[in-house]
Amino acid sequence: MKVLPLKTSVLIATALITTALAATLFAASIPAGWTTIKDAKGACQAGIPPDFTPNPSFKGLGEGPGQVISIQIVSQAGAKVRPLNDLAQKAVRVDKMFDNTNDKLFYSTAPLKGFDGKTSTGWHITVTGNGGTCAGIITLLPGASEDLARKIADTLGPAK
Repeated sequence: MKVLPLKTSVLIATALITTALAATLFAASIPAGWTTIKDAKGACQAGIPPDFTPNPSFKGLGEGPGQVISIQIVSQAGAKVRPLNDLAQKAVRVDKMFDNTNDKLFYSTAPLKGFDGKTSTGWHITVTGNGGTCAGIITLLPGASEDLARKIADTLGPAK
């Protein structure tokens, strides 16, 4: 077994501690006063503002006032976050790409008219979870706040 020089060992230890601290600092956090919702398996969570309501019939679904914005979260055991190449982005109809890395996939699709005549936009987010991924879809109807959707998206992560 090779023994590393003291300077190298200190550098490695410092790098490991810095990585652990950065992961803690950048982990999804839920603002004070918000409600935590968890997916059906209890593996992932997201935060919803105080004026939102968790849907009692569907675990992981939070709905905003007037149902102009909602979030549905799910866990995907064994899955990994992978960036989307150009062909995949076209296949899933990416309109705006916010993050496209091995840590976070976050994009919106172009507005789509439903059978009820209402137009909605889907914001899709996938992050690394415990033993898989946490995925969420935020649905925005006209009048929904994109800033609020982004704040909600930033809360998605592994359950604590």
